[in-house]
Amino acid sequence: MEHHLDTKLFNSAQSIQLRSALPSDLCDEFITSYKQNSDNQTLIEEIIQSCRQAIFKGDLDELLREHFEGDYHIFCTSYDRVDSQAEDYSFNTYWHLDYGLRKSLKLFVYLNPVSEHGGNTLMIDQKRTEIVRDAGALPIEQDKRHRDVAGILQKLGLDTQVLAYDLKAGDALLFSPFILAHKCQPPRQGHERHTICYTITPPIG
Repeated sequence: MEHHLDTKLFNSAQSIQLRSALPSDLCDEFITSYKQNSDNQTLIEEIIQSCRQAIFKGDLDELLREHFEGDYHIFCTSYDRVDSQAEDYSFNTYWHLDYGLRKSLKLFVYLNPVSEHGGNTLMIDQKRTEIVRDAGALPIEQDKRHRDVAGILQKLGLDTQVLAYDLKAGDALLFSPFILAHKCQPPRQGHERHTICYTITPPIG
């Protein structure tokens, strides 16, 4: 990574951009391998494991150990390909909060840049998320999620601006999906977003 991770910034914002977590040529290699072998689960698991070995060390490892006050567990990993029709098949393209173990985090490694496909991860800060949640606008039920919350924010007298990072190939987004309302923005027509996702929790058992 290019810069030392600012733990205080992460603790305050509950999200942070990890620049150059992976070399861009390795990202290209992963995408090419996936496209050629998308039905080969063994190869996909190898890609996910190679990515994990490359990024869960150094500054990121230190930040996570501080956040979890010790060890942590990585599970529920996936290689995700999202296209412009994602709203038809993925409830992650609608505003929501995740539910699970306290303090859990998510890490999305972007293999191709947002500037190329437009499929960013959009978020709302913690204060506004709490107000929207208390208003009942972040239901647990997937089929009741909202595609857009601008009107809801406006009715609640809140700023309608959403949070997003300019994620380049090899950058990663670390955030708390239980504290920040978020959604996957579908890519532009004819483009795909390729990410590797890790859910990070306190030690289990």
